[in-house]
Amino acid sequence: MFKTAVISFSILLFSTNIYCQTPEERLKDLGIELPEVSQPVANFVKWRKSGNILYLAGHGSPVKGKLGLDLTVDQGYEA
Repeated sequence: MFKTAVISFSILLFSTNIYCQTPEERLKDLGIELPEVSQPVANFVKWRKSGNILYLAGHGSPVKGKLGLDLTVDQGYEA
């Protein structure tokens, strides 16, 4: 029974192409485009990896201003 389970699992892995696809290819297949990393405006780390989680920083909106003075509430939601 164990041998049959191992063979079935192996067929499943190879038939789903888990080992044949890079993260970049998977993102492309899903239609996800990551933005280019911009130059920092201060001295801080743009990313930090902890285990299998990647934390990103400094990817704010290019829209500048204050709600009510420079931007409407709807513009704020869009930003």
